[in-house]
Amino acid sequence: MGNRVSVGDLENARKFGERAVYYGYKTTDKGLLCAIYHKLGEYNKRDSLLYELKKLGYENINQLEEVLLKN
Repeated sequence: MGNRVSVGDLENARKFGERAVYYGYKTTDKGLLCAIYHKLGEYNKRDSLLYELKKLGYENINQLEEVLLKN
């Protein structure tokens, strides 16, 4: 997922991210997918993932929230 983001292929990054979250439950996958949704302008999905990350007690949630809610 990170490689797709680094080359600007956000659609495939989103697809890989959604699969990663579906098959696993890593908080880092959710955080990156949340950022991808933000870049794609899918704010309803971004906001629901941000809520889930808060419930999980994501360590860097304040930094993530600052970045995502800045724009």
